[in-house]
Amino acid sequence: MTSARRLIFGGIFLTVLALPFFSPAQAQGITITIIPALAPNVYGSPNWNAWVSNATTAIANGYSSYGDPSSPSYYQQAPAVISVTNDIVTGFPSWNGLADPGDVFGVNFSQELGNRLQFGIDIKGGTNLISISQLSFSAHSTDLSNTLDFAFAQGSYNYSASYVGIIYGPGSTNTYITSGPATQLVNEIVGRGSGNAWAVYDTSGNIASEQSNIVLCASQIGNQPFDFTGTYTIDGVSGSNSVTLNPVVTNSGPILGSGGISITVFPALAPNRWGSPSWNAWASNAVTAILNGYSSYGDPSSPTFYQQITNAVPVTNNLVTSFPSWMGVADPGSVFGPAFAQESGNRLTFGMDIKGGTNLISIAQLSFTMTSTDPSNTLDWTYSPIPYSYSGLNTGSADPVYLGIIYGPNGQNIYVTNGPATQLVNEIVTCGSGNAWWPDGTSSDSIATQQSNIVVCASQIGNQPFFFTGTYTIDGISGTNSVTFNPMVTNTPPSPSGSPMLSILLTDPSEDVNLDTVVVSWPSTATGFVLQTNSDLTTTNWGDYTGPVNSNGGINSVSLNKSTGSLFFRLKH
Repeated sequence: MTSARRLIFGGIFLTVLALPFFSPAQAQGITITIIPALAPNVYGSPNWNAWVSNATTAIANGYSSYGDPSSPSYYQQAPAVISVTNDIVTGFPSWNGLADPGDVFGVNFSQELGNRLQFGIDIKGGTNLISISQLSFSAHSTDLSNTLDFAFAQGSYNYSASYVGIIYGPGSTNTYITSGPATQLVNEIVGRGSGNAWAVYDTSGNIASEQSNIVLCASQIGNQPFDFTGTYTIDGVSGSNSVTLNPVVTNSGPILGSGGISITVFPALAPNRWGSPSWNAWASNAVTAILNGYSSYGDPSSPTFYQQITNAVPVTNNLVTSFPSWMGVADPGSVFGPAFAQESGNRLTFGMDIKGGTNLISIAQLSFTMTSTDPSNTLDWTYSPIPYSYSGLNTGSADPVYLGIIYGPNGQNIYVTNGPATQLVNEIVTCGSGNAWWPDGTSSDSIATQQSNIVVCASQIGNQPFFFTGTYTIDGISGTNSVTFNPMVTNTPPSPSGSPMLSILLTDPSEDVNLDTVVVSWPSTATGFVLQTNSDLTTTNWGDYTGPVNSNGGINSVSLNKSTGSLFFRLKH
């Protein structure tokens, strides 16, 4: 039996390299698959070659993404819709339309020079032998001036690290062509592809001027969405794919329209902030989507994918865990795919976009509250006062992203990513704050035990649908949004003694660890029972709980701040 192997195209190539190929499937005729992706600037990017290697590896193996998400070399298929600013290369440091990218995205991006939309290819000859000498390409954009239009005639392409020819051999022993005559016949061609972008130059060295020129370039392209299409042709067969580009609509001055502050809140399910390898990339996708008015953004096959919630969700989708899980399912790698294998559950987060209108605002004014209408109000938090601060798209930590925007004349915006929280801005965009429940269990437990703990936690929350609401307030103005949670209904056997069941729920750590809370609840129909606590089970020092007890919907509950020690609970009649 021949074992499957992943193709990895790395730094050094030989003219002919014999290796086993993982899947030499052949069709009857030629098939052309085109995969758009945003690449670093081919001219001057220190990560271009590494990106090309990741791109060809991903395309050859059918991956939608490949590499390190915190690096500009990371390959990820482009979403169906992007902003015009995502397809601009520059003569100064930038990334995804933002100047000074090291400050916004992290030090790895500090020397990047913008982005370029590439149309990657995988051409399978089927029963035909093909050569790269037969390949041609044309690009067309439907903006008014067709500004991205260009073509490469037949004979323009050669075998290289960027365009690899594959000759299938018996027993999956294949030959890889990375140099030599373009007329060499092969069974398959995999390439990072051709593309185009707008170019912006500014030699001033002034970040505000650089950002202004990016926005000015984008604003001149048009004010309506349009398509950018790439088409490859080989031996009379063609294949095409398109990406929609959204325009940049600029403001005439530092005021967005007229009037007061507006707050829009966008609920979404995020990866667990504490320990998720995908948190930073998800937060960046969330802010990018909200900033551009997208309801989703990123790779749908990745935990980094951002998507706003519009329907009711089960309570199991809002659990973070100390073991691998995703959307209430333990062992997520075997269910959702290897990209999810190290995730630790999900947390409902309320992203937001605050526009100051005729007002200047600062993040120091911002507060946030959450309430849930389950009987014990288990997701209730108040972040006020909380020291919110401005940050870039890659925080490098579990912190959310809070991006400040200062409008300038003709859309020449400045992005505030650090400095005093009292800095006045025109707009604040964030992936937001949120909360989740936290089941028992560790990574050393069996998968069956982990799944059981998820179900037990979810079943304790209630047996009726309820709302989880997030509200932001700034300068006396509030904005809110809610998500409906559907309960998990389980068949719970009655207690053998007829005594009431005591439930304990732990909520997800918040921005302020001093707010971490344990909620203890029991049926209010259990008359004559008193809640008692004890910090050491080796003693008999049980004492009555004397703090406030909340009664709501037939449930008694108490909320206690988590401490560093142990605390045990019981009901005594």
